[in-house]
Amino acid sequence: MFTPALAGQSTGPRSIATFNAGVIAAHPENIVTLVEPLAGLGDEREFLVFQTVPGPLYWWQSTRDRGLALCCLDPFAAGLDPDMVIEPMHAQAIDAEGVDDIIVHTLLVLEQDPTQTRTNLRAPILIGRRSNKALQVILDDPRLPVKGYIMELVARAQKAKTSC
Repeated sequence: MFTPALAGQSTGPRSIATFNAGVIAAHPENIVTLVEPLAGLGDEREFLVFQTVPGPLYWWQSTRDRGLALCCLDPFAAGLDPDMVIEPMHAQAIDAEGVDDIIVHTLLVLEQDPTQTRTNLRAPILIGRRSNKALQVILDDPRLPVKGYIMELVARAQKAKTSC
């Protein structure tokens, strides 16, 4: 089962040099393999997924290139609860046996000005919990923002919860 590692939990058989957390000894269950490379990243397919602090943010660190690290968000853990429809062919591509077998991450664009930090909810990365295979998909749903500013999304989600 896929278990995102915290940087302080550095036990495991494989040492990976990270961009921001030094060398982490990682268990195989914390390594994901992309079925298809992400656009713009060449042939990089294998990433260590870890956290430096508990919460909805994760780092995807290339296992081959210390300089390639992506910040990702678990939108559900952040309280955003986007209404994403996962196609059966996408679940099949990552060997997932249903929605409960899928973890969702979205790439974050980090900015100096925190109000400009954003994510693309229309292009999530799906991870099979048991298979550790991942695939970025493009969802055809105009309700999901391509440029979702995190502070606005969180404020909107909190407002929706309090008005129910």
